[in-house]
Amino acid sequence: MVFVAEQWYRANHEPFNHVDAAFTLSYAIIMLNTDQHNPQVRRNQPPMTVDCFKRNLSGTNGGADFDPDMLMTMYNAIKSEEIVMPAEQTGIVKENYLWKVLLRRGESPEGHFEHAPTGWNDHDLFSITWGPAVAALTYVFDKSENDVILQKALNGFRKCASIAAHYGMKDVFDNLIIHLCKFSTLASNSERASEEALPLIDLVVIDEGDGNGEGNDKFDCGSNDCSAS
Repeated sequence: MVFVAEQWYRANHEPFNHVDAAFTLSYAIIMLNTDQHNPQVRRNQPPMTVDCFKRNLSGTNGGADFDPDMLMTMYNAIKSEEIVMPAEQTGIVKENYLWKVLLRRGESPEGHFEHAPTGWNDHDLFSITWGPAVAALTYVFDKSENDVILQKALNGFRKCASIAAHYGMKDVFDNLIIHLCKFSTLASNSERASEEALPLIDLVVIDEGDGNGEGNDKFDCGSNDCSAS
């Protein structure tokens, strides 16, 4: 450590005013690491505070003090993460160290665990993604001539309708029907186009409802209104 301190001082000088200051700070860092992370030391005395760390190094930088912000940064870094030697970073020593870190963090606020039931945020996620999803499906269905892709788009419409029905999201259902009516020209005066588009509306609406038996009447009426317009 003395050799490293000398080399550092000769190469950089800052933040040290004397070669002994580099050695003193290095030794203080080792002692701080032991104080913060050795369980035997922690049992016998309370951990060193940042003020105590600064006080121990007072006047040791060639008669002056080290930069207090630098010392605070060092203290916080060592306190939050132990310095581990290369020999301790493999094998059983590493496993023991990681287990010790896990136990220590488990005793802190970081160890708080809040169980989230499966699917607890599905409604919120669908509320965010259904608009872009329906727009993408409509574009693909409009532009593609591949039967496989068309079938996948139809399945996508049905999935969106099914999820909307499950959560009772009638506004999503209404928007989906509007997209299909506009896309299928069901709202136009073309009787033939309307006849061709009706199975697609039935696929999304009639088979799914709104999950509680209230949707079929509403959406059947919606389809009839479109056909009559």
